[in-house]
Amino acid sequence: MNIEDIKNRILRYFPDMQAYDMSDKVEKKGWEYVDIVDNFSSISDCLESLYKKDLSCLGNALEWHKDSLPGFTPEGFQFILKYYLLYSLDNPSSNVADYVVFHLSEIDKEKRYWKDRYNVLSKDQRLSIVEFLNHMKSMDDFKAFMNTMDKGIASWVGMG
Repeated sequence: MNIEDIKNRILRYFPDMQAYDMSDKVEKKGWEYVDIVDNFSSISDCLESLYKKDLSCLGNALEWHKDSLPGFTPEGFQFILKYYLLYSLDNPSSNVADYVVFHLSEIDKEKRYWKDRYNVLSKDQRLSIVEFLNHMKSMDDFKAFMNTMDKGIASWVGMG
């Protein structure tokens, strides 16, 4: 599957984030609640439509919150992951891509955090993650981590 096919799959199967929902999609007891809600709400136009034409509108917020995926509720993870995946595909050498690849590769079937996120994702969304990881492991930036990524892929495929 080529990069455009993976992007189209992500666009097809992951929902757009509505900025007015942001406060419900972030863990209130989380470590960055206010910053995440404020920063992502400030790019509401980007989250809802502009990113389809130009992903650069996501850049500052995603780079600032490169390690914030754990701060989202399971439902928030389902919504926001789309933007992290798309941005990482276009910017594989970015810090965002590093964090996303390693976060998704370190899935642990025994932890409630991952069970909750896995269960909220559809089969097509999980397959999109597998396709994303398969693509990223072929990139020079990630070749040294192929075994880690293969374990993550196997977990996404075999978990359930």
